[in-house]
Amino acid sequence: PNCSDIPLLNLTEVVSSNLGKAGPDNDAEEGIIYKAEWIPGKAMSWWERKQEWEWLEKEQKWLKREWPNLEVHVHSLKSFDVDREGDDTYDADYEPAFKTGDHVNGILGKFAGINIKQNSSLKLRLHLYDPDKKENIKFK
Repeated sequence: PNCSDIPLLNLTEVVSSNLGKAGPDNDAEEGIIYKAEWIPGKAMSWWERKQEWEWLEKEQKWLKREWPNLEVHVHSLKSFDVDREGDDTYDADYEPAFKTGDHVNGILGKFAGINIKQNSSLKLRLHLYDPDKKENIKFK
């Protein structure tokens, strides 16, 4: 199969960037929040698409009915043993390699961009979120 046959999670913009509470959006919650859209793969049958998706003529794209407003949240973790979110679970030692310029945390071309200082490591947790319902989305 080629890439157009599989579903795609397309990151459309950065809502806020405060990974490890290192800014630049210091007043935002910890992490990077991306606005995103879910794009079905061509391998999905027309019937499956009509049941779960809505065609938006103006934008010329499909929209998953249950996720009209979708975000991807990326959070730093101080440990892989963390089983909940909270102010004490992020990696306070995280330092980005770049704080200005083309390689800051966000979107680089078609990909999420997360930079870390050379010779360091970073643990991340990623989850899908519905900001309208204010709840995590279980990914199937």
